Amino acid sequence: MSGLPSEFYKRCQEVLRGCAEFRSDESLRAAFVTQELRPFQDSLPSATSVPDRVGRCLDFLLDRRLSDGRPVLPLFLAALRDRYRAGDALRDEIEALTEDVRSTLSSATVTLVPEHPDRTPQIPSPGMAVPRPAEVRRLRETLKGGPLENYMQLLAGIGNCFLRMRPSTIDDAYVLAVEAILNDLFLRVSGEGQSLDLEREILRALGMTSQLSHAIRRTPSGLHDASFFETAKRLGKILILISRSY
Repeated sequence: MSGLPSEFYKRCQEVLRGCAEFRSDESLRAAFVTQELRPFQDSLPSATSVPDRVGRCLDFLLDRRLSDGRPVLPLFLAALRDRYRAGDALRDEIEALTEDVRSTLSSATVTLVPEHPDRTPQIPSPGMAVPRPAEVRRLRETLKGGPLENYMQLLAGIGNCFLRMRPSTIDDAYVLAVEAILNDLFLRVSGEGQSLDLEREILRALGMTSQLSHAIRRTPSGLHDASFFETAKRLGKILILISRSY
């Protein structure tokens, strides 16, 4: 799940649920005080319970890397560890977890590079299962620096997925993964001097990902109203439109 083996992800959840910092949104943000973590402080997803807060924080941080490529989650765990005194059993648990997460994510980074980078990655199509956040992130890493057409194929596949998704299957981690793809594409398009209309459509799609993310954080249980579903369908149509405009 989300770049970590499922049993490892569960271990992260168990350890973090025992940390006082996860008792409220405010106390969690207060842990993001180092120079490396501060840029992520205001973007942390909100939650109404400790288990939900832990899950959302994990998914959020697994999507983030510093400009030098280092994953953010191990940096957060190290900062969290330093908030507990030596001799505290929880500190020892967090320290062991930090090293294991750092090692796992460093190994995972290597697997994101395709053996044959000139080949087009497998793009989700209408008949395929909805790709999970980790799959979207893997495709994103594969497409970096590649032909712009591959981005468009990916957006077409994701757009079709949005058109047939049930609202309850759209979680914040998935929306954030799609948002990262759109941000990458916008930088490519604006840097290469592509159509201003295309830039506007990408920004429009980014606005809708923000709407979906905000709605998910308001109702984390997944019980969304009809307007949420309509926004998801509109986003799907825009993604398909973007894919056809290049």
